[in-house]
Amino acid sequence: MTSGSRGGPKGTRGLTTPLYRCRTTKHLARGTEPIDLTVEEYVIRRLSRPDAVDLLLDETAPGTEELRAKAVALRSRIRSLTDEFADDDDADAAVFKAATRRIKARLADVEAQMAHPQRARILVDIVTAEDPAEAWKDLTLDRQRAVVGTLATVTLLPGRPGRAPFDPRSVRIEPPQGMG
Repeated sequence: MTSGSRGGPKGTRGLTTPLYRCRTTKHLARGTEPIDLTVEEYVIRRLSRPDAVDLLLDETAPGTEELRAKAVALRSRIRSLTDEFADDDDADAAVFKAATRRIKARLADVEAQMAHPQRARILVDIVTAEDPAEAWKDLTLDRQRAVVGTLATVTLLPGRPGRAPFDPRSVRIEPPQGMG
């Protein structure tokens, strides 16, 4: 697909409607807005899932299972330390903070070793955002395109001829293998 535009109705000088057009035969031209909204909805829904952080991982890297086990153990230690601190009225807050800081630093190192370099660079700030939908809206258009390109292949299927209403089923969105 490529983008372009179509002039507006007669007498509306300079107004155009943005379009996606087929690169090869030019037989397909569709307005961009409903398509973009459909893709945006998919992206936000995917990045809002609890397992979105898994998109940052490189499952094919050697040693991933060991690193994952280390990360689970470190997270467990943080939870245990927090529980112990909460139950001990005489616990020293400074000691607790120092211990959790050291464990979190080790966890960050392990997570960095598990990260897929390209996906992590593109997705990390939106995946870890408190509100992925807000984070998405704050991205530049080029960055949004990179996120979409990382998360899915978007294919426009032929719609009904003429100026039929938009049918979201005419937009096929497929995640790369292993990123569903």
